[in-house]
Amino acid sequence: MITVTEQAAAHIQRLAGAGEPRLRVRVIGGGCSGMQYDLQLAPEPVDGDAVVEAHGAIVSVDPRSVPLLNEVTLDYIDPLTGGLTRSGLVLNNPKAEATCGCGESFAI
Repeated sequence: MITVTEQAAAHIQRLAGAGEPRLRVRVIGGGCSGMQYDLQLAPEPVDGDAVVEAHGAIVSVDPRSVPLLNEVTLDYIDPLTGGLTRSGLVLNNPKAEATCGCGESFAI
């Protein structure tokens, strides 16, 4: 299942503000390489979602996306230290065989 780093959990908490720190992740078609990640703050998991609680944040994963996100790490790269081209919440997918130049889409 997906691994959430402490940095990602802290960022999800900042984004949620006073609300529950919950993020929903799914894989959708699109992008240069054929698939892309869709991340949204979500008040509750959708029925059937897999749920991971880590470091005070809750991440739910669309059931159709679970096989594509197995072994993926959700991390946060600070724009001040990580550079402007790859910052924010990022998914590191060891199964991705190809990614586009901007890192927004992938292929398995």
